[in-house]
Amino acid sequence: MMSSIKMVLVLTTITLSTYAQPPQNDPHPLAPARILAQNGDYPAAISVFENVRNIHPEAISPLDGDQFGAVYAVARDYEGVQDHARWMFKKFPLPQRIENAERTAKSYLTYPESANKEIAAHALKFTTFAAENAGGQWVNWFYTAHALALYRNGKYNESIEWARKSVGDQDPKLTSFALPIQAMSEYAIGNKKAARNLLRQAQVDFDELPLPGTPEYAESWSDILTSKSVIEEARRKLN
Repeated sequence: MMSSIKMVLVLTTITLSTYAQPPQNDPHPLAPARILAQNGDYPAAISVFENVRNIHPEAISPLDGDQFGAVYAVARDYEGVQDHARWMFKKFPLPQRIENAERTAKSYLTYPESANKEIAAHALKFTTFAAENAGGQWVNWFYTAHALALYRNGKYNESIEWARKSVGDQDPKLTSFALPIQAMSEYAIGNKKAARNLLRQAQVDFDELPLPGTPEYAESWSDILTSKSVIEEARRKLN
């Protein structure tokens, strides 16, 4: 009888046969999961990711956690994202690098209506560390992740302040992430007209992002999924 691990690998190979293949020079065990995610097969991507996480936990980095947090989000896998977040916080309890703190936190925060208060509060500690020590070219990403954590914890005015710090950035990958966060926070405090204007601009910026199947999409797929998830959440909240 075929072992469960071998069965998963066989099924993964069969599934990938209809998709773009990972580069021949990419030996990372998550390469098939990334390709599945880029092709929009989110349940299959999650299945492969979780298989790798169980068998090769040492292969999972904070960046991987962030990227597949976005996959859980667009797949609306609530149970899966909670398990994923707990696993990430256990593996990376006190990241010393600010980018790892931000990525570990986002492994949960991207999920729509992240309702687990304990996990959301823990994620806020990580983004606070990252935002307060941020510098360099990625500073606005740290600010935006912190704005999202504040929103998840009901700190709407603070969320707006941090989101505003980053929206001056002209990168649509960032603005399409930051603007819907600000929109949801504005809406939560009663500024409904401002919220809808922000959401409209977020959609305009999102429409500038690369389309699936392009090399540019392959480079930024998880950022695009993050924006997609947060914009869709904001649209549901504002309607």
